[in-house]
Amino acid sequence: MIDYHVRRLLINEPLIDTICQRFSMTEFHTEEVKRLYYKALQKYLTQGRKFELNIGALIYYIKKRDKEPITMKTIGTKLNEDVKLLFKTYKKMRREMRLLLRR
Repeated sequence: MIDYHVRRLLINEPLIDTICQRFSMTEFHTEEVKRLYYKALQKYLTQGRKFELNIGALIYYIKKRDKEPITMKTIGTKLNEDVKLLFKTYKKMRREMRLLLRR
């Protein structure tokens, strides 16, 4: 029997791939987004938020962590989402998942 989190990840995996292709992310970064999305599912951080907001926040985190220049406005326009909501989702995920940026 597959639990809820694995089932959600399997359903959303093709969508994550297509969104990551919009940002021309490498396969390693795409797998990193999937890993962090699964971690967010386990902590129930994705409930009540749009899927694109969650993935956009994770993409912003990974790009910023690896020092690749991208703005939240760019992500917002490519995903047709509000930048303010993206920042709120990003801050919530960083706080709850204890994600750190490299110095």
